[in-house]
Amino acid sequence: MRRLALLLLVLALGACSDSFDPTADGGPAFVIDGALDGRTTHQRIRVQDLRESVIDAADVLAATVTSTELTSGATTTWRDSIATLADGTRIHIAVADLAIRAGQTHRLRVASADGRESTVTVRLPTPVATPGPVETAPSTSIRIDLDDVGGRADQSLVRFRVRRTDSGEEQTLVSTVALQPSGQGATFLIFLSQTVVRARNLLYGSESGEAVFLGAQLETTLTSSAQAPVVGGLGGVGWTLPIVVPVPLPNAVLTDVGFIDGR
Repeated sequence: MRRLALLLLVLALGACSDSFDPTADGGPAFVIDGALDGRTTHQRIRVQDLRESVIDAADVLAATVTSTELTSGATTTWRDSIATLADGTRIHIAVADLAIRAGQTHRLRVASADGRESTVTVRLPTPVATPGPVETAPSTSIRIDLDDVGGRADQSLVRFRVRRTDSGEEQTLVSTVALQPSGQGATFLIFLSQTVVRARNLLYGSESGEAVFLGAQLETTLTSSAQAPVVGGLGGVGWTLPIVVPVPLPNAVLTDVGFIDGR
């Protein structure tokens, strides 16, 4: 489906614009399409030379593919490979051993020996959680605001670290949460009254006994809501990024539901 969309894009540009010529100087040089994936250290990006046939790729891509993490300046050289689709069509896949992390910005560059160049800059978000207003009184639940999300969240959960008052050994309990879009970020609720009951049952086997709260963190996987556009070419690059975000819960809210704040 992605291959068909790219093919239709190239054909549409050729049909709708008299000035579009992939072989002309200054015209689009390459198609760069795909996504950076923070769940693996093996990255794969589709690259199409617009001077080649859109139906079949040459044995070797007539260009070099590199990426630079703009904060650190670290540069990675990608390797050219050929993939064969189910219909027998061959395409170029650039591959690299590269780990991506929150807060980084990666600029991918495809350049040919004759000076043609396409680039795309992919910024990875750095979400930060802050407590919002308490939803009920007493503090049975609290809203958490998350900024700089940049995409949708899948399989979101909050992991709580707790311990007994008479033991230094910590245990964890997990609650699933639903992230709701809000501006450039998202919000979710933590139901603290339920959490403290679950913590006591985990630690003591009943609702008696006091639970010491040691910390909480949001764990989720974000996927970009839009692709970063290619400069000097066609296509776009998105990202998928697992994140872990500390959740700061106010002391007054914790003690209100019966936790002992052990941070």
